[in-house]
Amino acid sequence: MRSALPTIASDAWTAIVFLFHDRDWEEALLPHALTLPAFYIGAVGSRRTQDSRIDMLRSSGISDAALQRLETTVGLIPATRDPATLALSILSQVAERYHALTFAERAVSFAEQ
Repeated sequence: MRSALPTIASDAWTAIVFLFHDRDWEEALLPHALTLPAFYIGAVGSRRTQDSRIDMLRSSGISDAALQRLETTVGLIPATRDPATLALSILSQVAERYHALTFAERAVSFAEQ
């Protein structure tokens, strides 16, 4: 059970990934994370866990637009249980999204010149 929540802050270059086994912390932190400017927000879990998570977020008043920011298929390798492979899989997906975002920004900047 959570007793004191940590402060979460981010900027447009922050990735936030929830890996909680006990979802008490997640239920308090995830709605707040979805209001932050992070470029990537993900949460690990089975399809059943993801459905439950979405229901919890909707009942907390989180909008569909905010829910669309949540990555529910976390990592490039689906359904891995090995911690090292999961970490590498998630990091690879975050790097891929970062690259896509920075490439898009560079393309817009170049087009404006």
